[in-house]
Amino acid sequence: MASTTTIRTPRRLAERIDGGDIANAATEHADKTPDQRQCECEDGRPSNVETVDGTEYCSDCGVVLSDCQLERSEPGWRDPEDRRLGPGQSQQWVNTGTTIGWGETSPGERFSRYNDRLTNQERSLVSGIREVRSVSAGVELPDADRERAAYWFRKAAQERLLKGRSIEAFAAACVFLTARERQYPVTIDWLAECSPVESSKIRHHVRVLQSELDVSIPPAHPRDFLPMIVSHLSLEPAIERRAARYLEDVVADEMHVGKHPAAIAATVIYAAAADIDTELTQAEIADTADVSTVTISRQYQMVLECVSDQQP
Repeated sequence: MASTTTIRTPRRLAERIDGGDIANAATEHADKTPDQRQCECEDGRPSNVETVDGTEYCSDCGVVLSDCQLERSEPGWRDPEDRRLGPGQSQQWVNTGTTIGWGETSPGERFSRYNDRLTNQERSLVSGIREVRSVSAGVELPDADRERAAYWFRKAAQERLLKGRSIEAFAAACVFLTARERQYPVTIDWLAECSPVESSKIRHHVRVLQSELDVSIPPAHPRDFLPMIVSHLSLEPAIERRAARYLEDVVADEMHVGKHPAAIAATVIYAAAADIDTELTQAEIADTADVSTVTISRQYQMVLECVSDQQP
């Protein structure tokens, strides 16, 4: 039979409970810290101390001597140089400015003072990071890539490249730079649809990032756009596999050099769909790839010649 331990109530507390002052007695006993609580045995020292779940108490009078102690030491198995405190920091949020006290002013005046405490560079950073999040969400950029885009914008702000230039265009340029680095299918024209600036202005700021930050932007490849176009059109996997084979033949002949990567990807998909008699018009696939139907028609003849040459 398992033994049970009963914590007895201190005598002083028990007397007040018998007198009817239950609430005040319990509150007074609970408000005392373990250092303020004294054993109520005859000699004032606990003679029989027991521990249950980290809590020490006197089994004779029932006074809790110490509550459960928190472990405040760092783990010994972790390298001291690799330890850190606090949550991981995000590049997409700017932690700057504070609000000290409420005072007797209106909320509008308080926010006005808050904005006055931000420098011009901090205001530009807050506005630019917000625009980076907006454009990234518009093109459905993954979270890890959004962090990278915010990093590029912070670096541009540190190099003081924002002065005299468009913050919105720099934000879109940072998103485009990240998409090229991570091989994410995005064009400048698509970014312009999610940004308040034109595509020509975004291209100019992309060139500024390349020259000032010494960044090399790899060219886009048609294979990066292939899964995205197939997914948007809800085509069968067999069409995607056939289009991938056609694209390998086109790349092997270097017929894709100097041409729009999304147009090449859309053309091989259209050719693959036509081979297995799938109903797909040039207008539908051109609208998905954001190119003209004339481009699809011209590239289609090139793809047919390239594929016929590769076949035995």
